[in-house]
Amino acid sequence: MHSLIVWGMWLLTMAIFFSMANFIHQYYLSTMAPAICALFGIGAVVMWRDYRQSGWRGWLLPVAILLTALEQIHILLSNPGWGSWMLPIIAGVCTLAAVILFIARLLPYIQRRRLGKEEGKPPTGLSRVRFNGRIQIACISGGLIALLLVSAVWSATPVLAGTSLELPVAGPNQRGNDGSIETDL
Repeated sequence: MHSLIVWGMWLLTMAIFFSMANFIHQYYLSTMAPAICALFGIGAVVMWRDYRQSGWRGWLLPVAILLTALEQIHILLSNPGWGSWMLPIIAGVCTLAAVILFIARLLPYIQRRRLGKEEGKPPTGLSRVRFNGRIQIACISGGLIALLLVSAVWSATPVLAGTSLELPVAGPNQRGNDGSIETDL
């Protein structure tokens, strides 16, 4: 809980500062990265714990994977011609992971209903299917790796392009050579 407060306050402070600044530079936005990464890690662990227990919060993990994938696809589509090869990877892997996680979470409810109706009959079809923890961990790992793909490729662009910048800026260059973003406030 303490780490959530520390990293949340860090992110909130930076968000307030940058929302009021008249001139924002991509380099300065990197100060938000540690807080975002820490909160991502905290959220992933908490959602995994909730997923393994009963209750409505267990559904948040597959939903979060899908929504994050949709946001990354939106970001990639706003930069046409750059990174389009990542679209099917992110969409496919994250959708497959979320569907398997949904089914693994929904299956015990379905099986309990069928067992109640079919007392004394041998298990058939869905009542024999089981998703062990290894399959679920593999799905979550695959989804998270797919979600980290865009960040990893964007971080590698200065190295791959062979550019030497004074300021660390990554990703497709949609702005001037200095990486600045001007706002009209």
